[in-house]
Amino acid sequence: MSQDWLTPHRGAPRPVRPVSPGDTAVVTGGASGIGLGIAEALLDRGLNVVIADVRGDHLEHAGDRLRHHGARLQAQRLDVSDPEQWRRVAQVVVERFGGIDLLCLNAGIGVLGTILRSSRADWHWLLGVNLAGVTNGVEAVLPAMRARGSGGRILATSSAGGLVVAPDGGVYSASKFGVVALMDCLRAELAPDGIGVTTLYPAGVNTNIHDHETMRPPAFADSGVRGNDEELHQQQEAARRVLARAADPADVGRRVLAALDRSASHVFTDGGIRSVLELRRDALRRAAAPSTHRMSLRERQRILVAEPDGPTAVPRLLRDLGHAAEVLDVIAIDGEADDPARLSAARQDASSVVVALDSFAEGGIAAVDWVEQVHERVQRCFTTLRGLVPQLVERPEGGRVAIVLPVSALSADPGRCADSVSGRTVLGLAEGLRAELLGGGVLVSVVLAGDDEPDDALADRIDRAVADGPMYSLPPSFTSARIDEIFAPWLDELSRTISDVALPPLGPQGEVYREAAAGQQLAEKKH
Repeated sequence: MSQDWLTPHRGAPRPVRPVSPGDTAVVTGGASGIGLGIAEALLDRGLNVVIADVRGDHLEHAGDRLRHHGARLQAQRLDVSDPEQWRRVAQVVVERFGGIDLLCLNAGIGVLGTILRSSRADWHWLLGVNLAGVTNGVEAVLPAMRARGSGGRILATSSAGGLVVAPDGGVYSASKFGVVALMDCLRAELAPDGIGVTTLYPAGVNTNIHDHETMRPPAFADSGVRGNDEELHQQQEAARRVLARAADPADVGRRVLAALDRSASHVFTDGGIRSVLELRRDALRRAAAPSTHRMSLRERQRILVAEPDGPTAVPRLLRDLGHAAEVLDVIAIDGEADDPARLSAARQDASSVVVALDSFAEGGIAAVDWVEQVHERVQRCFTTLRGLVPQLVERPEGGRVAIVLPVSALSADPGRCADSVSGRTVLGLAEGLRAELLGGGVLVSVVLAGDDEPDDALADRIDRAVADGPMYSLPPSFTSARIDEIFAPWLDELSRTISDVALPPLGPQGEVYREAAAGQQLAEKKH
């Protein structure tokens, strides 16, 4: 295979060719729900479609339903979390149809539950399917698609939860935030290759997403969120009642095809999430507002600093401000991955936790080591938060958590793909934890570190996060205009999307962003 794909093409975007009869598409999670709706729409257009799914019973049902499409339909068993299975399926498809023109990375699971109850097994299952299922597919298919030189398309299913979080969806949202960042990076990098990139953000869709707990693999049985059989049954019945009023997967499939026809970058199933997304944007805008306040030295604190991917400047900056910073390095975090609670055993007197991620070397999609630079990195962040935050919750006076990320975590820089995907995943985890702890004594802050920001300025912002707990702390270079630029494509597409009035547009998701705005205003009054 040609290695030309390893070097990103430069220059103006090339037109993306239409989705046409005779093209070949692979649709993961294609045997039920949204995936089946997409597969059916593509088959009706005249494409060859490979439906790939982990469940044999669903593949059999889909095969019966779509059998009239004859030889243009192929079913493949695929566990999207397994890179080797991905390579085998890609090879089978190329041998039969000659290539893959459209890659629909739709497979996902919708397990909900709080971060502080989630187990390592919950994390690995959700991230393995929802995020690694996408990165594995890109890694298996993109080289050949790019090497052919004839363009193509990649669609990935994120979620409304990839843009906003709910109090019981932190781990789920972390995985879906990561998908959004990956697709944003790919969109910019692949435009000169004529490869279109589209992200789907389902809200309420009438699928079997509520049944995923019943198919949990034995390897991930040690769940902290599953509950007993009676609780699970009640949750599933409640979800069925709500989703029965939601969008039809067949309609979503046709909507996706229409979006591909107009080379849309984003497609939503419900415009109702626009209002809560605006709340999130506005909370970030307030954090970007210029401030002339400079922190004075505060009371000395004992702070636990976790460095999940190696040493950073943060411990030194905190010590320079007079704090006692105890460092948890990679070895300490990995040593407690199976039982995160042991991280806090000898650290009960710490009032704050700071998690600091440094930047990896620059590079596009082909330069990313997905295991080391993304999956292990974010796993360590989960281990740290799952282990250290409960002891802050138990303190009568509460505590603070500050998560320091490269600024590319929000801006999705295609030249720093590893930082963008891992950083955005951790951003989703941080926002989910903030929502989960809403109204309690522990506040979670995200501190985005500017590329050329002076040490004293970053130190002041970390210190303020530890003291006051703002939801976001942004460098001066990250302006309101830049935030508007990031959010505009989503909000513009949502403005053209009909809202399903059967589903509440805000619900609990809006509360964390409203609270962020109120907290920011309170902090401004204090200073």
